[in-house]
Amino acid sequence: NSASATDINVPIVVDGVDYGAPIDNLAAAMADAGLKSVDLWVGSVNAPVSKLLPIINPKAFLPVHWDDFNTPFLNGSGAFRDSTKIVPTLTAAGVKFLKPTQTMDKWRLSRAGVDSVPNTTVKQALGFK
Repeated sequence: NSASATDINVPIVVDGVDYGAPIDNLAAAMADAGLKSVDLWVGSVNAPVSKLLPIINPKAFLPVHWDDFNTPFLNGSGAFRDSTKIVPTLTAAGVKFLKPTQTMDKWRLSRAGVDSVPNTTVKQALGFK
């Protein structure tokens, strides 16, 4: 999910069953998969980056929840609203920040990394710039 900064360390308990804290589960999943890093982290600009970076060690970060939820979808989201907290932290850690420019931007993850690819046909069909 979006990795809420307020409860990422809090165990999730449902009907008396403790499923553990999300951050601990993420660390365990990385260990179980034998991973020390990921190529791409798709996450919230409000994520607790300093807690997650040492666990997932991403090469690139693509933000979600970066737009205005109050703008009707067909109006387009407008440009990415830069987060003064996350970008410097990612940059200092050597993580490539993928800055969205509009709704329906398209990205491709390959062995060479992550790059923006044109999505002109879809954007034009929706009336986006």
